Amino acid sequence: MKRLTPTGVLQGWTVLVTRAKSQASELSQLFQEMGAKVREFPVIRFDPPTNRVVLDQALSMLSSFQWLILTSVNGVAAFFDRMQEKQIALADLEKLKVVAIGPKTAKAIESYGVAVDYVSPNFHAEGLVEMLRPLVQPNDRILYPRANLARNVIPESLRELGCQVELIDTYETVLDGENRQEIWEALQQGEIQVISFTSSSTVRSFHRLLIELDANYQFILKQVRIVCIGPITANTARELGLPVTEIADPYTLQGMIEAVIRLRTKENERDEKRLYTSSSTTPK
Repeated sequence: MKRLTPTGVLQGWTVLVTRAKSQASELSQLFQEMGAKVREFPVIRFDPPTNRVVLDQALSMLSSFQWLILTSVNGVAAFFDRMQEKQIALADLEKLKVVAIGPKTAKAIESYGVAVDYVSPNFHAEGLVEMLRPLVQPNDRILYPRANLARNVIPESLRELGCQVELIDTYETVLDGENRQEIWEALQQGEIQVISFTSSSTVRSFHRLLIELDANYQFILKQVRIVCIGPITANTARELGLPVTEIADPYTLQGMIEAVIRLRTKENERDEKRLYTSSSTTPK
């Protein structure tokens, strides 16, 4: 059997990208560069918060905080765009220690002209808490803008350390899935080989959208490979009855690509072994 070239290693596979429409293109392009066909199924979208009062109040008293924690590119954009709308100067952030999860979030913050003091090397909330544990002081006031569906690991852990954490929703994650019927038919017909999940919210929304169509939809996915961006997303998938095939490491989009390539490589090697075994045992 002829091996595929690296740039075409995913040729013949169709990957389902479940990210929001505003985010999907980057991951889709990475898969396409590896030869995969991509179907996009935006199961979520990001809307402004229904109530911005709490956000605006926090922005008006930035100088009362010692820390600012931002954990996603979406959160960064929503936070700084609102600052601009309310005509709040970036200088109001100068006395705050700014914290980001991962280099992409840090880069997004810096694009607004704000320096980042600490970048968590781990792409999850638990890693950020461990980084901050020796740095924060009791009674430190921490501003934590986030999505409405974010986990509570960061605020709960920091409060246990004696910090005062102000939670504000900068955007809301809501159900989308406008092309649900089209994707459901493709899954039933076996046209999709891989489903990629980049967050627990995409898993939960995918589940909600499909279970409305078929209470036993998981049965259709038995022949589909499910790849998750990290263990937290994978645990959410398993809790909802979705069999996880592979977990990205590192927990990044590039890690997702590498995870799918690992799957394809393993399957190619297994197929070659079967072919060799079959040919060697055939009577001559």
